[in-house]
Amino acid sequence: GWKIHVSATDKNAVDILNTLVPFLIQRLVPFKVIRNMETYCLLSQKPFSRVQYGKFITIYPSCTKQCMELLEELSDILQKFDGPRILTDRRYKNCMVLYYRYGGIRPQCEYDNQGMMHTYITDGLGHTVEDVRHPYFFLPDGIADIMEEESRNVDSYLFSEYDVKNALRFTNSGGAYIAVHRKTGEKVLIKEARPHTVLDGCGHDAIFFREKEATMLRELYSSGFVPRVVDAFFEQEHYFLVEEYIEGHTLFHFIMESNPIMRLESAEKVSDYLLQIMEYAEELCKFLAILHEKGYV
Repeated sequence: GWKIHVSATDKNAVDILNTLVPFLIQRLVPFKVIRNMETYCLLSQKPFSRVQYGKFITIYPSCTKQCMELLEELSDILQKFDGPRILTDRRYKNCMVLYYRYGGIRPQCEYDNQGMMHTYITDGLGHTVEDVRHPYFFLPDGIADIMEEESRNVDSYLFSEYDVKNALRFTNSGGAYIAVHRKTGEKVLIKEARPHTVLDGCGHDAIFFREKEATMLRELYSSGFVPRVVDAFFEQEHYFLVEEYIEGHTLFHFIMESNPIMRLESAEKVSDYLLQIMEYAEELCKFLAILHEKGYV
């Protein structure tokens, strides 16, 4: 059935909890909440699930009618709060912390051959389907949204300026993408930062750290050791840093492909390899000296 999620930040979570608990208890509505703020902040970090983060409070309405009534009341109560976007859900109207989705409340659970648990629900056509949590709002076949589809005629600077070719990776804090600048034809790397992720307990989030990275790259670009900042902008609450794309291998790939010790090759090749490593180390030491001169640790 329909369930409601309320997101929060490390700064307003207690206020949201104190606001909602009396409201839900008075109406005898079941709910659950993250155990403590340490756990919630931990779940905001990069390695953790991007489709689970933000679900600070989960509310279980008894039926569709009650779900719609609760959403309407909660949108007024929670209007002043801000929080992370919940990727699996749809935001209710313009309330920044209120979301809903159709999924398992008492789902069937099965385990596969690798010991991973899968949950199953019944769709609107009576079929048993897996309750998949996509990083976008998704409805099973035969289930109609409880809200009217909102118009999405929003101009996108990202897609008007850049032709995104593919994604390198996704983390809780955002994705990294390879793209081509439509006007210049330059190949670029786009790094995304989601608000209210990678919380550090001091009021900073992924956007703060990505903006700091942009500042450092601009300051250090003349050293020749860092990529050029091509662009930086906000779109739909997310921050995007665009850097020149540098072709090449990481040190990890260099070691895996070139290490003669792992392949039991000749002493001469080992010697050449070690000399190459020392050249890289010397370059790193030069860059460290530049960083220290500028006051970085």
